[in-house]
Amino acid sequence: MSIKGDRIKDLQQLMECGDKFVSKTASLALEISDAEALGHITSDQARELIEDLVRTENIEGKSDDIILVGQLVTGVMGLASVM
Repeated sequence: MSIKGDRIKDLQQLMECGDKFVSKTASLALEISDAEALGHITSDQARELIEDLVRTENIEGKSDDIILVGQLVTGVMGLASVM
């Protein structure tokens, strides 16, 4: 599987984690990735949107599970890096 495919798989798993914030953010990242894959937005636009999902001010205090948030940041930024 490709690096991008691995990042997508990681985010798909986070969608099922049970934490509302983490699940929703992972889902949004995948929707952005799909939009880029379909040609609705450019790779640069997708990368910027995905990075915006996890900017520090957006995630602080949104989840009590710091491990899931760490995995989310890693997965989302990993996806952004291969856009």
